[in-house]
Amino acid sequence: MTATPAENPLTAYTAEIGRRGGETSIENYKDSYRHLAITSTQDGLYLLHVESWRYYKRATPRLAALSYLCGPEDGQLWAVRIPGTITSVPAALAWLEPPAVFRARCAGKLAVRQGDVYAVATNRAHDGRGELPGRHTWDPATRVLSHPQHPALHLPYPVRFIPQRAYGMGRGAGRANGD
Repeated sequence: MTATPAENPLTAYTAEIGRRGGETSIENYKDSYRHLAITSTQDGLYLLHVESWRYYKRATPRLAALSYLCGPEDGQLWAVRIPGTITSVPAALAWLEPPAVFRARCAGKLAVRQGDVYAVATNRAHDGRGELPGRHTWDPATRVLSHPQHPALHLPYPVRFIPQRAYGMGRGAGRANGD
């Protein structure tokens, strides 16, 4: 039986990270493992973090760190990898929001999120532009942004789409869309 976040958030989110292909521990120089731990919580979100000295080719030790922001949304668990230097939920949320979305909010523009994509108010010339990650679909006739795992968003004003960015799961995965 799988643990739920209410019963044991660390177990539930560590399992979700593993299911998505993420590392959940760091093997250190003594051939032992340091495992993820919860370092911050806020509004039902959890920041899981671990750091340890990792030996590469058994010669050069380097401090390695992993961080993941996790939570429930629309009846499912999600987890995104963020820089290992981040250890709090507020810092993780700030890092995940693309700079263009931050600038739009500062300029007083409406920006709404559906999973890993933001719809930012724009002018007619840019309506419907931008990148739609994953299974998101935009119907300009009905002005509805859809995704099978999220409620549909009706956007009656011109919008452009900006994907949320995160790190890919697993070592050396680079940047990827969020969740």
